[in-house]
Amino acid sequence: MQVKNLKEWVATLPVEYDECFLVFREIMPNEDDIDSVMAKDINISACGIDVENGEAYFCDQKSYLTLQGIAAEETPEETPEETPEETPEEEKKV
Repeated sequence: MQVKNLKEWVATLPVEYDECFLVFREIMPNEDDIDSVMAKDINISACGIDVENGEAYFCDQKSYLTLQGIAAEETPEETPEETPEETPEEEKKV
């Protein structure tokens, strides 16, 4: 999926969905019931563009805090105004 595809889809959403939260949903087969699936949701706390690699990314809370820590080291006078709620995450090198 490319950013343009995401922008097109977001443009189709009605206003009543504006307060919905973004999550990454992993869908898995339900081993106890072959006719159903299970889902694991991970809250999305931040997003950005990795210009060097040509990728848009979404971050969970731990990744967001890691990025904020790196940014704080680069510009110590800036500090985040608020911290999103903690959520579980899977490790991925960015």
